[in-house]
Amino acid sequence: MNETLEEAAERIVREWYGSGEDQCEDCFIKGAKWQQQQLYTEQEVLQLLDTLWDRLDRWYNEDADNEFNLRKWFDECELKKK
Repeated sequence: MNETLEEAAERIVREWYGSGEDQCEDCFIKGAKWQQQQLYTEQEVLQLLDTLWDRLDRWYNEDADNEFNLRKWFDECELKKK
């Protein structure tokens, strides 16, 4: 079933409240659009994994980086995304 965001909002709000509520539909749409902006694309995930793999490969084969912090590295990548 392929439905537009607007159709989904109308259907879900009708299921929740029993009737169409324009304000609720608008909030649903805005929330869905916000959530979509927070997600990574498949290409971004693959790029992050590729970068991490390179980092871990260097760490394992060359010089152990005892200071490497995965969370800090991810946060730095996150900043580059925005």
